[in-house]
Amino acid sequence: MRLAFNISAVSLESLDFPDLVERICREMEVPADRLVLELTEGATQQFVKLMDTLTRFRIKGIGLAIDDFGTGYSSLLQLRQLPFTELKIDRCFVVDLPRRTIPA
Repeated sequence: MRLAFNISAVSLESLDFPDLVERICREMEVPADRLVLELTEGATQQFVKLMDTLTRFRIKGIGLAIDDFGTGYSSLLQLRQLPFTELKIDRCFVVDLPRRTIPA
């Protein structure tokens, strides 16, 4: 089982945040590789500045997900440059897929 938590991009401004999360995982006896931290796409403009902190999470085995993708202005090219393990597409893109017809 994996645990996912939404976090604020502001919390990533501290380079010590990954160490704190890792320590809490140890204390709670939760393997770090079972944890996924979710950040909204709207915060991706700041991700480049926060690359050191994001990379520290990945080194510790903690997953990173972009939540609500498609609601902001991120490009797929930009996503390739970031150390995320998951992409969660916003519901508005998939809610009517079973009923949607694709033109030939």
